[in-house]
Amino acid sequence: MQDLLVSLNKSPRWFIRPRFALASWAPLSAAILLMLHPAMSLMTIVIGLVATARIFSRLPNEAAWINEGKRKLEALQWEAAISHLRQTPRSCGMKAWIEAQRLLSTAYLEMGEALLAWKTLNGVNDQDLLDKEIEKVSIARAWLYHEEGNIRDFLACVDDLPEHSNDGDIELSILKGMALQCRAKFSSARQVLEETLEKAHTPKNFQRVYNNLAVIAGIQGYRQEQFRLINSAMSSLREAPNASMLVVISENLAFAMLHQKGASAARSVMREAWELADPHNKQQVLEVLNMSLALARQAGDESWKADVHEHHRRLLAALPSLSAPERVALKVSMLRMSRSDGIPQSDLGYIDFIIGLLDELKFLKEADRVAALAAVYHDVGFELDEAHTAGAYGETRVLINLLYQVVDELLAKCEVIDSHLQVIPPTLVKTRQHWLSYSHLLAKVSLMKQLDEGKVYPDDAFNLLFVNLKEVATLYQEKLAYAEAIESWLVLVDEYMSYSQQMPHRQWQVLLHREWEKEAKQALENAGRLMEKQPHVHGLEDKMIGLAYFEWVLNFKKEKASHWIRCFQAADVSLQHYAPWLREHYQTVVDVVAEPG
Repeated sequence: MQDLLVSLNKSPRWFIRPRFALASWAPLSAAILLMLHPAMSLMTIVIGLVATARIFSRLPNEAAWINEGKRKLEALQWEAAISHLRQTPRSCGMKAWIEAQRLLSTAYLEMGEALLAWKTLNGVNDQDLLDKEIEKVSIARAWLYHEEGNIRDFLACVDDLPEHSNDGDIELSILKGMALQCRAKFSSARQVLEETLEKAHTPKNFQRVYNNLAVIAGIQGYRQEQFRLINSAMSSLREAPNASMLVVISENLAFAMLHQKGASAARSVMREAWELADPHNKQQVLEVLNMSLALARQAGDESWKADVHEHHRRLLAALPSLSAPERVALKVSMLRMSRSDGIPQSDLGYIDFIIGLLDELKFLKEADRVAALAAVYHDVGFELDEAHTAGAYGETRVLINLLYQVVDELLAKCEVIDSHLQVIPPTLVKTRQHWLSYSHLLAKVSLMKQLDEGKVYPDDAFNLLFVNLKEVATLYQEKLAYAEAIESWLVLVDEYMSYSQQMPHRQWQVLLHREWEKEAKQALENAGRLMEKQPHVHGLEDKMIGLAYFEWVLNFKKEKASHWIRCFQAADVSLQHYAPWLREHYQTVVDVVAEPG
């Protein structure tokens, strides 16, 4: 009744919105009919009461429908959850429908379909919502912004939420803690999360809170406290396994173990993760495999990487009912993994494998086909470089023809890429950046062809390349995603430096310098300025090496290069987990700084 009075007092929507109109107009109609037709008046009152009850409650079949959707989400069965929640029960009320839209947005987001999640939430009109429903939908929208790297709108959304949840749900408290963490208010974030522990009545909530507390401790450099907290989460997970928390907690514990105690300790965590995982759950298998591979790469452990790849093949072969698109997507994924780790992809010859894979891309959706072509383009390029270095000129000619076949197919996707960029809003930062990266790739592909021909200076292609990179960096910076913004500004610098060494004619090199050197130097300055403003350097250590390297090779500023190398060294992180090229950049600057003068 209190909810009813509050809602009635807020706006006239009770008389104009379909969800509320019948409940509102029925009493007025009953009053008019009372003198004329008492029986009809009584019937009108009954209709009004039923309509009011439907506003605030769900029918048993609706409750069962929603609960089944939640169960599928908890089991990481995203596609099944989406299919289920899109099949609304007969005579579905608004209360159940609104909850289904919230759950659908979560499933879409987990599937990597942020645009569909955004459209789903935008399809819910706030005028149709009760206060509790507004809070839940706003929480879903905040999660969407956070996962998309839109920190600005995430913080604004959380700031608009009430300080305490209307129904005692800890979701709001967790978001409040994350917002404080984003603002580097770590003491306040810890206080909110520690208070939330008192309300964490389920094992999953307990695990989430302890995991978030461990993340904050790690950022602050409190390693022992981080271990204690993440182990508390892991202990709870052992007692009450939860599919949605298994990967999160295992990943955080394994990476902490890797950096503090070495690869053996991290592998032990992953063995336990496999014991807790469901081998028949495709999503969970893939997530644990990807996490294992990321750990093996960071550890630089070749035998571990080989074991993960073998494990990958065995588990995928045992997974049930892989569709044709899923099989092709996994082949593309394995292609990238095998290239990164130097492990043969197939017993077939490389060229035959790629030709077969290109033929199978027809099973993919248009968007997935673009992603697959981009992966194949990069992989064939690597194979071509290796064949050329080895002097295998016969194979080189075949690979060049294959590469140009992929290039032509990629260039044919220009309209597909543009059409996606036209409908993706700037609020969905990661999704927009994802498609901008394909536009960036098209510019690089076009540049490759024009540089090979060496006839006309590729002014338009360079303009597309650098404007795209500026858009990505600016997008991240505007949305307060500073780590990604710094990375993007440094990528612009790296591209400029790379192409300045590839020009086939001296005059082209002069033109490139004249048009884009100033932009590259400004990008480096932007990255440095952003880095200086960061309240902590956790997760930014590799960016400091990039800043140091480019301050030397682009600006020849030894003092600034020395400054960033000292900042990196003060962070006290191991170089061994970084890629060889980044370690080379580090050594280049260290050698320069060590020189007198």
